[in-house]
Amino acid sequence: MTARKQPVDLWANAAQGVKNRSAGLCECRGECAEKVCAGGRCVNRHQVRALGHRGAVAFLTVVALDKDRGNVAGSNLRAYCQWCLG
Repeated sequence: MTARKQPVDLWANAAQGVKNRSAGLCECRGECAEKVCAGGRCVNRHQVRALGHRGAVAFLTVVALDKDRGNVAGSNLRAYCQWCLG
């Protein structure tokens, strides 16, 4: 009998997949209304100085768009920097 993956393992694996998919870029498409996102995708990169934030470093966080961490479908998950996450 194989061990069943716990929800934490599923989330960690899915989150890593989203970070790989994003290639280190914030996946905001302008819905946050930040100035750097106006008219398109956010330009902030993971662990790089962020544009328009006084040299602060951006960090990506993976979020479930429907707020359900059990729903790890790729279309439900996005990587956001801390400013777009808001």
